[in-house]
Amino acid sequence: MPNIVQVQKTEVLKCKLRHAFLAVQHCASVWQECARQQEVQLKELFNLCEQYQCCYEANVESLELPASLNEVKSKLLYVIVEKIEQKLCAVQATICEFQKSYDKVNQARINAFEQKPDMVYLTESRAMSPTLATMLEWLDDTERQVFVQLHLKKYLLDEMKYGDVSILQQLLKSWLLDDTKVINKIQERLLYLEDFMNEP
Repeated sequence: MPNIVQVQKTEVLKCKLRHAFLAVQHCASVWQECARQQEVQLKELFNLCEQYQCCYEANVESLELPASLNEVKSKLLYVIVEKIEQKLCAVQATICEFQKSYDKVNQARINAFEQKPDMVYLTESRAMSPTLATMLEWLDDTERQVFVQLHLKKYLLDEMKYGDVSILQQLLKSWLLDDTKVINKIQERLLYLEDFMNEP
């Protein structure tokens, strides 16, 4: 005969998991939009950094320019750096949106993990969705992947150097590829959980 307390805990856990995955679903659309914005922003940033590198490496001192043009290089570098800083602010604002939605998923994950039903209920087979243990694992994995991606982005922005375009190009590829991988994995899991999330 099932333990009433454990059955109640299991039902509460199901409800919290449903709520958590609905939060993940909402946040995944926010993360997708952030990824699209960041792709555009990072390409513009890369372009500005290429301009900076070309301008910095230009040997204008060897040119015989009129005295009024002597400081063209430094003025141009200043303008490019200002634009780079503006673009970095835009990327950081997008990361803040990413962070806000991550915080919602993190809180939903914490709420789901507060419930502690017996292992029997966690591993019970379900016809239309994975076990509760699998869902808890997926929720934890999603939160962890997004956490890593978020902090990697912050680190890469902090360590970025304007004049090193090759590193910036690798950053761009890695950043965008990792975003795509994480979002695709989340969406695959959400499709598998669609029936569970639509249960009353």
